[in-house]
Amino acid sequence: MPERIADRQAAPTCPASTRVARFRAGLRRWGSTQTIHFPWRRSANKFHALVAEVMLQRTRANQVKQVYETFCSSFPTAHSAALAPTEKLRKVLKPLGLPHRIPQVRRLAQYIARNGGKIPADHKSLTSLPAVGEYVATAFLLFHGRTSGRPLVDANVVRLYSRYFGLPLHTVETRRSTSFRAQASRIQGPRFRSVDGYTTLDFCRMVCTSTPRCSECILRLSCVYGRRTNSAGGH
Repeated sequence: MPERIADRQAAPTCPASTRVARFRAGLRRWGSTQTIHFPWRRSANKFHALVAEVMLQRTRANQVKQVYETFCSSFPTAHSAALAPTEKLRKVLKPLGLPHRIPQVRRLAQYIARNGGKIPADHKSLTSLPAVGEYVATAFLLFHGRTSGRPLVDANVVRLYSRYFGLPLHTVETRRSTSFRAQASRIQGPRFRSVDGYTTLDFCRMVCTSTPRCSECILRLSCVYGRRTNSAGGH
């Protein structure tokens, strides 16, 4: 299984508490002025918020924004989405690509509608829903339920933590590695809240991108990758 492969390749490491504290403080300073305000981040509609997390899988947030707003105005409730003609739902979601998500969103809406519009409040129940996996459930609980208990880990977070702390990064399945997730949990800590999660995602989106903008990075002087790049005369 991929998890076992990743676990064998990514030997556990333990970033020092002082480095973790410095990392958290730096991110929070950056986030105090730089985070982005996407519409789903302030939505009081839990159904729309859950659908947004589904939309955001493998799709850039800027691309999701317009589709999300159209979805919300077209389907104000799970019941309306569950009963909508298939072609209408397809037309709204088509710009996102990944057409397999269209029937998944319909099944998700149908389930929530049958449940009286209520969405499960625990991770295990959430992951039993159509289109909701480990990450979507974790993100929904963190950002819209104000609780989680699980580390927020996607490919971008893996890249950030691996660069800053010098953690092993050997396969695309690192995010599923038990050892890496344990380190992510320690880095995020028990007080990791929605604002911290959004700051982390925005930092990955704007600074620690696939081609990192180290010269703009508030963390570069204490980052393993940043120090190596700087010593090598990189930009």
